[in-house]
Amino acid sequence: MLNQFEDILQEVRRQNPQFDEDIGMQSTVLNRGAEAIVESRKSYFDEILKGREGHANFVDRNIKRWEAPFLLLELLIASCIELGSECSKTFVFGDDNSENLHFDVLRRLHGNACLAANEIMCLLKNGFADAAFSRWRSLHEISATMLFIDKHGAECSRRYYDYDVVESCQAANCHEIVKGRINEAGFSADEIEALKKYRADLLDTHGQDFSKPYGWATPFFPLDRNKNPQKVVFGMIEKAVKLDHFRPYYKWASQNVHPMSKSMHKNWGRHEVKGDVIQVGPSNSGMTVPGHSTALSLIQATSVILQPIKSFTRACHVKALILLADEIGSAFLDVENSSEK
Repeated sequence: MLNQFEDILQEVRRQNPQFDEDIGMQSTVLNRGAEAIVESRKSYFDEILKGREGHANFVDRNIKRWEAPFLLLELLIASCIELGSECSKTFVFGDDNSENLHFDVLRRLHGNACLAANEIMCLLKNGFADAAFSRWRSLHEISATMLFIDKHGAECSRRYYDYDVVESCQAANCHEIVKGRINEAGFSADEIEALKKYRADLLDTHGQDFSKPYGWATPFFPLDRNKNPQKVVFGMIEKAVKLDHFRPYYKWASQNVHPMSKSMHKNWGRHEVKGDVIQVGPSNSGMTVPGHSTALSLIQATSVILQPIKSFTRACHVKALILLADEIGSAFLDVENSSEK
């Protein structure tokens, strides 16, 4: 394709010696050439459809290879969704609005955790272990946030709920700056003004530091050496709920969220590859760490939402989930180790 266009371009130059100085002719050739390339590319539709069939066959083989751990992980996800649904039905919304809001925040975050786990499952089945691990990073953030909010109670959940306005203002301001370049109508002046007023009212209620990153969590950390509120980052929340032992995995997962140089040479999809390979599609390698990490983080999130269940029953459900997670980890390792022999 590249060489074909270069040949055409050389012929245009031969017939039009002034081509390199003629901006108008260059523009015409550029537009017509681009249109011709698009039409030529459309001839590949049949190949793309064949590729879909090939991918479907790959998914079948991938699921067959990892069938035992995939089934167990799917069972865990379904169990956590069922427990979350039952807890929502069990919780009695009473006259205490702060308690109502606290549980509502946690159950909605748990829903997000279950959604992330289902997305991870889809990515694993389709052969994208690194994307699954990146999505686990979000699941880990959700579970740590849930544990932190639950630890600090109704005041924390109220601040977290209200922080949506701060984020909405930030998004609106960002959109306003670039609306001309993205050719989208921005918010109306009345909408912007209403958001700013709502934000100002919340800052009056929660303090000026509420507008900072993770401002909803600021009061729950000690002041710095100068007696000022600390600048909160996710790692502090992670450590506060004793999940900082996941930090190496979190950093590892971040390599494919951000364009870190290490991701050029090492990832889960190339886990079993010998030699220098650039991965551009699915792989049936590297499912163990993303899969087992997903099980652990989803259990952490689900343990928080089980509050409406009586304590001993709750403990039994959590213990059952932990046993299932251990079985999931072993099943993933069994597949991986059998492949390495």
